[in-house]
Amino acid sequence: MGTACALVLACAAAGAQAADPRPGGSSHREPGVRFVITSGDTLSHISQQFLVASSAWTEVAHINHLADPHRLRPGQTLWIPARLMRSGSQPAMVTAASGPVRVITATGELPVSAGQALLVGQELVTGALATATLRLGDGSLVEIQPGSRTQVTANRVLPTSTRADAPSLFISGLRLLQGSIEVLATKVLRATPLAVETPTAVIGVRGTRYRVHADGSAYPTRAEVLEGRVAVDQGQRVRDLPVDALQGAAMAPQRAPQVVRLPAAPQVTLPDTVCAGRDWRITPDSANPPSPIAASQIVISRDPQAHQIVSVQRVAQGQSYAVPADLPPGPWYATVISVNDLGLLGLSRSLQFVAAPPERCAPAAPEGIDPAPSVRWLSSTLSLQVDVPTAAQSAQPAQVVIARDPDFRQPLFSQTTASPRWIIGAPGTSGTLYVRYQRAGHAPSAVARVMY
Repeated sequence: MGTACALVLACAAAGAQAADPRPGGSSHREPGVRFVITSGDTLSHISQQFLVASSAWTEVAHINHLADPHRLRPGQTLWIPARLMRSGSQPAMVTAASGPVRVITATGELPVSAGQALLVGQELVTGALATATLRLGDGSLVEIQPGSRTQVTANRVLPTSTRADAPSLFISGLRLLQGSIEVLATKVLRATPLAVETPTAVIGVRGTRYRVHADGSAYPTRAEVLEGRVAVDQGQRVRDLPVDALQGAAMAPQRAPQVVRLPAAPQVTLPDTVCAGRDWRITPDSANPPSPIAASQIVISRDPQAHQIVSVQRVAQGQSYAVPADLPPGPWYATVISVNDLGLLGLSRSLQFVAAPPERCAPAAPEGIDPAPSVRWLSSTLSLQVDVPTAAQSAQPAQVVIARDPDFRQPLFSQTTASPRWIIGAPGTSGTLYVRYQRAGHAPSAVARVMY
């Protein structure tokens, strides 16, 4: 499998972790708590109430170098490893599920719905277009993306005193076997960072927002930090390499992690209204991108959070993407995410559009006829934006014509230019306009209709 690497939070303000109070204990990596003694506490009482076995007090006394285990002082602090402590459990809850989501238990597979608990060791599986959201016992939210397999590995609450009002420490963990998750970790007291294990790495963060991916690519574990700060720990090769917000780390066994700035959100073009059953296109703008982008991942969903997904595709930078031809009429969202050459996802841009029923659409272009232009009403400038489809763009000039009738007997505007985009002031009165273009040596294009 190779040497595993670790990604650990390096921001002290994001949460508190129990520190080992023993001499030299600051470098001790075993999780545990600083247990504060109150009046009347004895090791025997603590052992009976909080430890896994009544005899565990002898190890606690040895760890803390107690000269007299039977005499404890109020305010004294004992270091108790988490493995010796009994703990409460706050089960993870599925707060949302869209599409085929199932849980694999020791007895078989069951479908999952919102409101269902997920126990430690159970595996949550999302289908090809399915998503789920988990709320861990510490309040952290985990959004599980399509085609993922995730387990809850820890969900413990540890006491820090016999006092009822004393704060508790959390131990939370996930295992990502395949796919992608996005974590919003709460800023709470923790015995250990919220850990996400993959087959080749461990990502641990307190109080931040980040994404983790596990797959069979050249960098099988990748993490993108959206908020907060983390540090990469890859055994003896690299220790505490900082990864700041808006940076990503690509990791592979026997290789140093690659830490780079996340690519900016891609520039995209999409009409406000598309025709159901028509091959419309989302076109990432490859001209002078703000940061290197190798591809764009395009998610079509019913909701702006991209939980109810109907399509996920990835296209190379500069290529066009066809919106599904069988998209039902109604409102939709397109989330376009930039991807760099390491496979790290960058920032995203979300667009809302409406799939119109066929009766509201101009006829499809016949065979051999250029497709209709894309037309958008720009309310901020009271103008129309007309774009020639990528497939029909060329260095040859084209004539664009706008009319109030589909036969173009009442033209309102006509201009010939080599530019693939025109910005045209709209007529003074509202209504329906028809738009087409004609390239040199070609028949007029199919007609676009716009209401303003």
